[in-house]
Amino acid sequence: MKKGEAKTGGRQKGTPNKRTSAIEAMLKRKGCDPLEFLADVVVGKTKVPLTHITSKTGKLVTIKGLPTLDQRLSAARELAQYIAPKRKAIEIGDPDNVLEILIKTAKGEK
Repeated sequence: MKKGEAKTGGRQKGTPNKRTSAIEAMLKRKGCDPLEFLADVVVGKTKVPLTHITSKTGKLVTIKGLPTLDQRLSAARELAQYIAPKRKAIEIGDPDNVLEILIKTAKGEK
């Protein structure tokens, strides 16, 4: 392809790759919707694995129970990225030193 020529061939824009398609098909076969599950965790509708140490035996045991606040917050953070953009830091420049001049003026300096 020569410089300046339009690109031809390849995958069309928006077409999922093979790996994504395979994962989506597998989730559909299993009747699994990760976003729906996370939403259920956020509102406390689903039971999730909870691990704790039993007082009698001192062994680590996993049971299913309502999600803890930490689990609900974690699920909410995970879901939030699908509806709200992640913020990036913005550098604010002051090439004319306006801020420094304002500070000196406020202090009565010249």
